Amino acid sequence: MKDFVVVDSAQSFLSALAGISSGDAAIPRFKGWPIFHVAIEGERYHSTLTPRLMEGFVDFHDQLLRAYAEIRYGAPSLGRLTNLEKAELDLVFQISTGCTDGKGLLDDILNKLFSVLPMSKLSGAQTACLVTVIVLSFAGYIAFQEWTAYSTENHRIDVAASSDGKNAELISKLIQALADKELPVEAIRARSHAVEGYRSIAKGAPDATGMDIQGQHYDSQDLQRVRDNDPADRTRGPRTDDVYIEMIKRTKTSLSLSLRLTGHEYVFPGKVDLSTFAPQDVKTLFDSMRDSKKIRVQQFSVMEAGEIVSTSVLAVVPM
Repeated sequence: MKDFVVVDSAQSFLSALAGISSGDAAIPRFKGWPIFHVAIEGERYHSTLTPRLMEGFVDFHDQLLRAYAEIRYGAPSLGRLTNLEKAELDLVFQISTGCTDGKGLLDDILNKLFSVLPMSKLSGAQTACLVTVIVLSFAGYIAFQEWTAYSTENHRIDVAASSDGKNAELISKLIQALADKELPVEAIRARSHAVEGYRSIAKGAPDATGMDIQGQHYDSQDLQRVRDNDPADRTRGPRTDDVYIEMIKRTKTSLSLSLRLTGHEYVFPGKVDLSTFAPQDVKTLFDSMRDSKKIRVQQFSVMEAGEIVSTSVLAVVPM
């Protein structure tokens, strides 16, 4: 088996996948490909970024970081990452003229991500599925198949017939990989982070008339469905829990937290709105982190597959 294979285009990626499946090639080393590419159409989107859209791009990058943290440290917490890792995982967005056209190279980030994946435990076919899902999901291929016509079999056939040849082949590979019953859990989690990142961009442009992601067009109705619908296994609701606080970052208006439920290993992100949070409770949060002491909080949480994905901490509750 070769040490690595250089991937610098869609064609070389497809060739690398064939080699990985047969056991003749190692993990790709990306160079100049793939490129993150989102074009947003609308009256307010002519080479401009609104504050909400800027937050959407930032959250897409955060989801990349969370995918790395989950694979590297077992929890999608940005607090687990070192300053060096954050610097190495930077994504530089370039905004072009016309519509708001954002581009950024994903090669270095994907190389870093694959360097921490447990590839030795997987067969060639499983590795090819893993690589396919992670690369093409973060590159944005069929980003919103869960909520748009791309999820129907007839539309998949139409796409294969009408799309650019290489794009159609990439889409076909991704659809096959996502349907594989032995798809590694790392691929499933990475896909979830990628989709959530692209959803954040859609939410950041609520008045967009359309959006192109890797040449696939989503109209305003598609985008509204994406904004309105959570994944099938996602729920939201209030809860009270005992937690440990591992990290707090303060701004003028909010706190960003990394929390862990007592009796659990995974860490999840949380927010505190300082305009509605009792000042004495803020001190209690910092004291809890300093002393590594559990604390009871009321929160409104987003749950997925039985775990908290994110939460808003509403108040500290006496124990």
